[in-house]
Amino acid sequence: MQPLDDFMRDYFLARIAEEERERPNRVAYRRKFYTADCFFDSREGTIEMIESEHVLATNDEPGEVITAFTNPILEGSPPQKQRYLLTRSGEAWLIREVQLACYSCGGEPGNEGCMLCHGKGWLSLQFGKGKRE
Repeated sequence: MQPLDDFMRDYFLARIAEEERERPNRVAYRRKFYTADCFFDSREGTIEMIESEHVLATNDEPGEVITAFTNPILEGSPPQKQRYLLTRSGEAWLIREVQLACYSCGGEPGNEGCMLCHGKGWLSLQFGKGKRE
């Protein structure tokens, strides 16, 4: 089986390539709906953020879900710790979910009073699923 670090490196490189491939297709859409100085939905800095991402640590304990922690940097913002939940699929890895450290409580688990993560320390990026880990 491919080592988890190698899988994540391949994933980051493929994600950059996909972002570069999609960028030209968004030009007409952006011209139609946004002014040139509006950066909402521009994906500005996305490639640089992905390039900055690398695995800080993994939790490769026996079980169904393996965890990889990263710390990507979006220009002008502090690093935002992310947690990838991965599962084995035969001889391959698949990303099951990506979570962000809670920006309200600083990602500290146990803060039951946090209105965003309810003490979990993490926010799911699976929007619409209502899932929090």
